[in-house]
Amino acid sequence: MAFRFVALMAASDSKLDDFVKGVTEQALRLEADMPVRIKVRTAFPIRDDGAHSAQSNSDGVLELLMPQSNDLQAVLGAVDGLAARLGNVVNVGQSAAVVGAEHIIVPGMAPIQIHAGLRRSPRLSHEAFCLFWKHEFGRVASKIPRMGGYCQVHADIDATKAAAAASGLAVDDLDGIAVEWFGSSEQLTEAGAWAGTQSFSKAVGREFTVEHMVISHNAELSA
Repeated sequence: MAFRFVALMAASDSKLDDFVKGVTEQALRLEADMPVRIKVRTAFPIRDDGAHSAQSNSDGVLELLMPQSNDLQAVLGAVDGLAARLGNVVNVGQSAAVVGAEHIIVPGMAPIQIHAGLRRSPRLSHEAFCLFWKHEFGRVASKIPRMGGYCQVHADIDATKAAAAASGLAVDDLDGIAVEWFGSSEQLTEAGAWAGTQSFSKAVGREFTVEHMVISHNAELSA
């Protein structure tokens, strides 16, 4: 089963350009140091669309895709000191790290992508949240029109805390990362409008909250 390290980061005030440059440089550094089988990717919010820019409440994603959990120690070593290397361009207190297993709900990718960090309701255990998210919420969410792909990253609690401590990012208690893809901004808007009319949308807020979000162009398809 594939694993991901995902850092959802916030930039320091008025340091956005330096933040993007710094995260990009760190990604290139990690890419050079990592085994070929481990992918390194970045994502930054769409800034030319007011609606999507407003929905993105984090400023960047840095993720490492591991074919298997055996790669975790190499990844933890690589991201050790990440926040320190970024320096004052990153807001450590508002930045999160998650490590977890991938669960593909809808296969595929598309040009517009969403990374969303989720936190479960206090009345649910992490295990109960993951079961609900995958089997109940995932089943209904997979029917959202225009969705080009949907992946859930279920946090490994111990590995996530280790990754946050190693990278120097303060938020270490997210329960998962949702990654979704859509063909265009218009399709994303259409899907959001449809989802808002469905009863399952009430689960957001009752069963979990979206704490961090980045809506970006998918660099793998736009390169």
